[in-house]
This record gives sequence, structure tokens and C-alpha cells, in this order.
Amino acid sequence: MGRRYGDFHPKAPGATSRRQSVLRGLGADRCFSPKPGFTIRIVWADALVGTYSDESDPAFVRTCESADAGITLDAVTAISFWNADCPIGVLFHEPTGMTVAVHLGFRNLFRENDVPTTLEAAIKTIAVDPGELSFWSGGGIDTCCFGYSDNSLISGLRSAFGEKASPGSVERGPRRGQYAVDLNYMINVVAERAGLDCDANRGPKICTSCFGLTDLADNGWGAYWSTVREPHGMPEPRPRNGAFVLRRDPIKA
Repeated sequence: MGRRYGDFHPKAPGATSRRQSVLRGLGADRCFSPKPGFTIRIVWADALVGTYSDESDPAFVRTCESADAGITLDAVTAISFWNADCPIGVLFHEPTGMTVAVHLGFRNLFRENDVPTTLEAAIKTIAVDPGELSFWSGGGIDTCCFGYSDNSLISGLRSAFGEKASPGSVERGPRRGQYAVDLNYMINVVAERAGLDCDANRGPKICTSCFGLTDLADNGWGAYWSTVREPHGMPEPRPRNGAFVLRRDPIKA
């Protein structure tokens, strides 16, 4: 949920009422929100240790430490992330109803020194056959706007993922001219290596940095909050989109 819905950063004015409105619309009783930190820490939504409820909103549960994936077995807990460019992934295990939401930023996908990716860590944590999992991902920045200028980083990326992970140069926005980075391609590679079926895992084709802009010049805002497009020196906390993941059980006759 982008700019038209307001700022979903938990510390933003009005964020509590916006979040509660979304949960009512979804039919969810509570919201579990891991604090992204580009880690491989995976937390269950009903964990009694390492989580806390917001004083102003007891149905809003957060992790005490950074965590980049949340897991739930019920259909009334929405897992949420407050993101501004990083894609979000969803794993669903139909036999148990288990739902997992995973933060899929660049540093969640590109891990060095044989450290597992966050997606791999999540699959290991839930301990089910990857072939039984449905997988979806989306809601992030695209190659048109995202990249890095660090030659050694890009060299390591291409060594780990192949040339397609960095296809040419960034065309738009503040990072124009840098080496482009394709997060969607990286997600596919990581998912396939983990044994997931990636044939139908894509969400809507958007770029959180420029989607919806009528003028694709370097100024202006698109339909989503974007860390990459934010002006330098913008005060914290920076605005965030809202990503909510909730299992929908079929209606029984």
C-alpha cells in the first residue's frame, strides 16, 4: 500500500489508525511486524519471547530485535512489513495453512561467506518440503532505478548470480548511470536453488521508485514511498509503504 494510503512507518503520525483500518478491511485480529535488518532471523508470530505489543495498540506485535521473516499458522494474524523499495516474498504451505512473509532486500539475497539467504533460512525454519510450498514475490524497486557504483560489489554479485543480475546501467532516478541490479532475477535464482517452483511467483510489475510517474525525470514522486528516490537529508523516520500478508481460508458451504 503506497503513498495514497499514507505513511505506514510505525512512528508516523496516524500510522496506528491507518493500520487498524487495513486490518479491519482484511478481517484480521492482529498484526505481527518483524523489524527488518537484513538478517536471517525468522520469528513465529505467536512467540512469547522476543516480541512485544505496542502500548497504544495491543493487537500490533513487533519483534524486539531485527528479524526478516514472520511465520503464522492462523488466518487472523496479518504479517506486515513497512518497506520502501525491498520486495516482499510469501511462502504458503497448504497442508498446514502455514504462511511466511519474507523481507527480500538486496542484502537478504546476496550473502557472502556461505551465509544462507533469508529465504533459505525461512524454508529451513519451517522444515517442510520446498516442493509443497507456493511462492510469490513482488512490490520492490526495478532495474530502471536500482543499482550500485561499487565495482567490487557488482563483480561479486555477477560471480554469485551471473551477468543477468546486473544488466546494464540504471536509467532513471538518483542512481542513474550506476550498475543496474535486478532484484527480481536474484529472487528467482535464490528460490530455484532452494527448490521452490518459480513459474508463477510474480506480483504486479511495478517499480517502487518510479511507478505511476507521469514525468520520468529525476524529480517527483511515484505511487510508492521510495528510499532511493527520497531527497538526501530527509528526516527520520522516513515514510514507508505497508505490506500485509494474510491467509484467506475458503468459505465452507
